[in-house]
Amino acid sequence: MSNLKFLKTGIAALLCGAALSSQAALITFDFDVAGDNSGKTSQFIDPTQAVNGNGVFGVNGYFIETFDAATAMNGFLDGTEGFNNPADSAGCAINSTGAGITVGGTGSFEVRATGKSGVAAAPADDETCFAYTPAENGILGSVELDYTNLLTNAGNILNTTVGINYFGFYWGSVDDYNDFSFFNGDDLIVEITGESLLDKLNGNSGNQLADSSNVYVNVAFEAGESFTKVVINSTGVAGEVDNIVVGFDTPVPVSGPSTIALSSLALLGMAGLRRRKIKS
Repeated sequence: MSNLKFLKTGIAALLCGAALSSQAALITFDFDVAGDNSGKTSQFIDPTQAVNGNGVFGVNGYFIETFDAATAMNGFLDGTEGFNNPADSAGCAINSTGAGITVGGTGSFEVRATGKSGVAAAPADDETCFAYTPAENGILGSVELDYTNLLTNAGNILNTTVGINYFGFYWGSVDDYNDFSFFNGDDLIVEITGESLLDKLNGNSGNQLADSSNVYVNVAFEAGESFTKVVINSTGVAGEVDNIVVGFDTPVPVSGPSTIALSSLALLGMAGLRRRKIKS
């Protein structure tokens, strides 16, 4: 992929053009305060949805992953505790596996209830379970969150083709060696590197408190775009995430590559980035 160039506009928006790409996505950093003491969550959901499990599932709806068993979405099979840290995971689970999401890849993945020095830090103001890679004493590598089966299940329930056109996640203490990549099948659509994000938000790698390095990231795909798999890569300790929100829509066919596509890191809405008091 080519190096990214950024242009700051009068509305504090940052855009850049991506050459050699027919896919496009818009990335923003607005957020809402979660209702379960987990820090930041998506502005596109009612924060109480994550608390009571009443996220909207379906076309133009949202599926919420909190990594807390108590706030699993209603109407699905139980998630798994198979990725829980053996010593610090009371109440934790990957709930979305009950809806068909699979976790794979070459790297290790784990869920825990509190941060641990040298292992993983909870995202700022997050007092709930969160996920990270690598696991404690685990293997470095890439972790794949595959939504293919979830999309199939959703399509069967709704009797229509369903795509994912939005992915939101709370990225904790962003490091310059973390990145998130979005694929449609085996085709890379969007890649967000920690280094580029920190550079554009003037953040410091690994800072566990600052808003500029504890960021809710909204990835909205243009009409006709969708993804089936998210790959989290971290070449060090650690890449942390919580409050994943997935938005569904029916895909809209596109005729061909656009002349200019929004880049892998087109940043909008920074003026709306709200700062909250950090706990001492």
